[in-house]
Amino acid sequence: MNKFVYFIIILSLFQSSNGLANMLPNEHSFALKIVSELKKSKKCAVVTYDKKIKEINCDGHKTYTTNIFKDYQNLPSKDQNNFIVDLVPVLSGKLPTEEKCYKDAAPLLMPRVRERFHFEALKIYLKANGADKASAEIPYLLVNDHLAVGLTLNTKNAITTISKQQLKDWKIDFNIALDRAIENLRSLSNDHPFTEAHSGVWVSSWKDSYDPSRLLLPEMIRALKVKGEPIAFLPNRDTLIIVGSEDSKGLKKAIELVYKGRKSHRAATCMPFILRGEKLEEFKASRDHPLYEDLGYLAKLSNQDQYEEQRSILTPTLENDSTMIAEYKIITPQQGESFSLSVVLDGFMTYLPESDKVALTKGDDPEQSEEEFSSRLISFEKFKEVCGHILERTDHYPQRYLIKRFPNENELKSMGIK
Repeated sequence: MNKFVYFIIILSLFQSSNGLANMLPNEHSFALKIVSELKKSKKCAVVTYDKKIKEINCDGHKTYTTNIFKDYQNLPSKDQNNFIVDLVPVLSGKLPTEEKCYKDAAPLLMPRVRERFHFEALKIYLKANGADKASAEIPYLLVNDHLAVGLTLNTKNAITTISKQQLKDWKIDFNIALDRAIENLRSLSNDHPFTEAHSGVWVSSWKDSYDPSRLLLPEMIRALKVKGEPIAFLPNRDTLIIVGSEDSKGLKKAIELVYKGRKSHRAATCMPFILRGEKLEEFKASRDHPLYEDLGYLAKLSNQDQYEEQRSILTPTLENDSTMIAEYKIITPQQGESFSLSVVLDGFMTYLPESDKVALTKGDDPEQSEEEFSSRLISFEKFKEVCGHILERTDHYPQRYLIKRFPNENELKSMGIK
């Protein structure tokens, strides 16, 4: 297997009484302890730690430490030392699952349903950190516009994302491997059913990093007693919430659970989805829905999270200071509905997110009043209608448009902007 493999470490509770006397105080100390253990194990010829990007490199096998440090912090003190020791084969890339034979790997395959942006971001991260093209290609299948499913190898201590190169080495088609992975998931899903957190609100109880993947088992979702069509939320990797589309009280409770669940450091998306037949779609409530604003805000919040992370990934790749990765911000006025906003600034090429409204700002008056700023707001639809010819659709997800010049006076006038 290529060494540029992305590892996501599972939080495991080890039954040992030999723990560290005190928790390592910070991520840097934690990383240095891991490096020390890796060197003592002699599993790697060269082990380095880059404090700036928080990355351990073991013979070219790279791991970011932020999430595993948070897992470590959440463990009882008696389990922390074993957690570090058991990370050694994972972080070194020397796992017994480094099998070239698909037959041996097949029982360990699992499908991982994640927000589509997870796969897009992973690809960019791998390329940015030196992975070759084949290793950076992570095969996945779209579940809908916002969710996707990929393949993982599930072992005791780690979940390994399967690359296109690994499938090639195994000489197996992605869809065949995915079918096997779904069957593996189904066989592991019968012992821990959903629990009813509130009347009509069902919450998954597996907590195995595959809870959202149970959306691939529609018969299990359909078996839950809800009012209307099942609506699904997946606020983090260990939580799947199901509630009925015609259950306003249940939906309100579910939304509360979503806000609680998204506080996890392994947050996913708080966008609502609805199961119609066998198809899972984004749930967009009608304007007369009693929770229209609440549900719409969740979707905006998911977009804001993803656009911000996308911005942090893309900004270092910019070649000059005259190009801007525009922010996507949620504005909540004292009166009226919340809306998303992005800014096009005169004098800059802009990668623009798809927000509800766009502010077209000249930039020659940094102290412009709120009234002046508001007068330069335009709906995204109107902006595309008038200035579609200067918007270049990019291949990013979430969607962005490259704008190489600011709208001219005639175009501004057509949009009602002075």
